[in-house]
Parts: sequence; structure tokens; C-alpha cells
Amino acid sequence: MAKNKKIHVQGSEITVFHAEKQDYISLTDIAKTKEGDGRAADIIKNWIRNRGTIEFIGTWEQLYNPNFKVVEFDHFRMNAGLTSFVLSPGKWVEKTDAIGIFVKGGRYGGTYAHLIQQDLPQGERLKLLNQTAIQQMRLLTEDNRIKKLEEGDR
Repeated sequence: MAKNKKIHVQGSEITVFHAEKQDYISLTDIAKTKEGDGRAADIIKNWIRNRGTIEFIGTWEQLYNPNFKVVEFDHFRMNAGLTSFVLSPGKWVEKTDAIGIFVKGGRYGGTYAHLIQQDLPQGERLKLLNQTAIQQMRLLTEDNRIKKLEEGDR
């Protein structure tokens, strides 16, 4: 059963949505702290279209989501940074089958992202960070668009 709780961060109330033994933090509430209620969706759209964001959430999905559509992720990653590139959280989820972000309508509606558990022991958090770093390095080394250094270039 899904339930919500509120956490207080730097004087702002942020919703944490709990479903299926997972916590998801409201990106909408976080964005509201920057520009108010009316611009939260625009802030999230600008955040998710950023190359660094796409690479981070794509890496997370590859680690934790066996149904993640990597080909669609690569399309988004290649286009990130172009002035014509537009992306919404809903489109990200729809096209890639992402599970780390979801959009919810109605009461407590908004955009939510998987909350990294802070109650993990330090060793477990380090293991998760290490897995993420290894996956990011794998993505970088397999990317044919990145020129590799030759022995004499070092």
C-alpha cells in the first residue's frame, strides 16, 4: 500500500512517497522551493534534458532495471545538450521503461525519483557508489564517439 510522509529540508516540506518497499522523493516539491509552484514542471524538464542527468539516471536504470531500453537511452544521450532537444519525465519513462522516476497525477501528484536510502551502512553505500562508477566507466569506454588516447598522447 502506498503512503506518503513529509520531510523537512532547509525549511521546505518535501513529500516522500512510499510504495512497494521503496521510497520516492518528490522532485516537484524540490523544484517548487526554487521558483514556486508555477515553474516546477519547467525546472524538472530542464533538469532531465541535461546530459549529466541523463547519463546518471540512465546508469542507475542499467544497474537496477533489467527491462530498461538502452537503445532509447542512447538516443536521448546523443541528443542531450542540443538546443532542439526536449524531454519530460513522462516521455523518459514511456520510451525507456524507466523505474527510477515516475509521474503521478491527482493528490500528491508530481514527478518522483527513487530515493537513495540514507539508512544504509557506510560500506553498502560505498558498494553502490562503486557499482555506479564502474558502470559509468563502462559506458564511457564503450562510447565510439569518444576519441581514445593513443600511447604517444599521454
